[in-house]
Amino acid sequence: HGDAAVDHALDFALENGIPFALVPCCVYQNLNPWRASVRTYEDLLQHVERRAREAGADVGRTTLLFEGKNQLIYSRGRADSDEP
Repeated sequence: HGDAAVDHALDFALENGIPFALVPCCVYQNLNPWRASVRTYEDLLQHVERRAREAGADVGRTTLLFEGKNQLIYSRGRADSDEP
């Protein structure tokens, strides 16, 4: 299940300084005690964005063209990078 790995995928991208694209879905608050303040889908999206920004990533969010959990959070790299 994708959400079970969203924090790990984000960690991997941030630790290696690589671009990422994540579509978080289910919150599963009880299975993720490290993000106890995340109770809603919007909380989850903000949690991912905040963690990425705090690590220096240039973060964006866009809506994918399908129904359901369709929020894509992405980064093309670090906010302080001169690369396009």
